[in-house]
Amino acid sequence: MTVTKALFVTLEAKPGKEKEMEQFLNGGLPIVQEEPATIAWFAIKMAIEIRNF
Repeated sequence: MTVTKALFVTLEAKPGKEKEMEQFLNGGLPIVQEEPATIAWFAIKMAIEIRNF
């Protein structure tokens, strides 16, 4: 299967909610792994602002 489309979505955690946001994104991986049509899924924590994922 060739990937021709992608989504790039930025999320910004509210102050003090950074760990909660990280846990939310990590918790999504098993769900995505169960979707046969999902070829790749990434969650990236940006170093510029600790609240940006």
